[in-house]
Amino acid sequence: MIARASSIGSLHARGRGTYTGAVGRPDPASRGHLPCPRVDWAGEKHMRIEWTSYQSPVGVLTILEAREGPLIVEFAERTGRLHLAERLRQHAPGVVIDTGPCRQATSWLTAYFAGRPRPFPYPDYLTSYLSVSDSQAAVWRALTSIPFGETRSYEDIATATGIHPRAVGQLNGSNHLAILLPCHRVVGKDGGLVGYGGGLETKAWLLDHELRSVGLTLSAPPAY
Repeated sequence: MIARASSIGSLHARGRGTYTGAVGRPDPASRGHLPCPRVDWAGEKHMRIEWTSYQSPVGVLTILEAREGPLIVEFAERTGRLHLAERLRQHAPGVVIDTGPCRQATSWLTAYFAGRPRPFPYPDYLTSYLSVSDSQAAVWRALTSIPFGETRSYEDIATATGIHPRAVGQLNGSNHLAILLPCHRVVGKDGGLVGYGGGLETKAWLLDHELRSVGLTLSAPPAY
């Protein structure tokens, strides 16, 4: 379910804007770190980015989405620390960020949390908006091959990509499409839950949700 706001204020008052429906309400934890809604009437010269917030079972998610698809899905309490909007503007200074429904990401997340996951292929369009190294792309692409309800170890990803396991951990942690690029499915060599930006309790919840959705349960309490 998308957190909704009653209006979009001054954009409605002027009768202008790229979006005229209800939008996500920014989470207080991220307030001041995301840009205010902005309208640029030379839109054809700029890349438009929508942003919203999404109330999920594991907390509020901040979403930024381009025409091609989601760019950022991040836990709201991390959004400010990571300066994602600033990074986006540095790489693509012509972007204009406005409030909007981010329908591709929100519909995907709604299906996921309902236990009806959809495929999410690696988003090659990311490099048009954000700086993505070859190593990041290799690890993130490997994440898309981990099936719903399964896990892989850092060593498995290292073998698949030819990247050292320690570097895999760092690159995995730099993923800014939480849940869609399932870095939560990467676990320690012994199966223990290690290293997740949303917190280990969230990681355990996501893995348990996936197992329950395919008719299984965790065989033992997660090892933190």
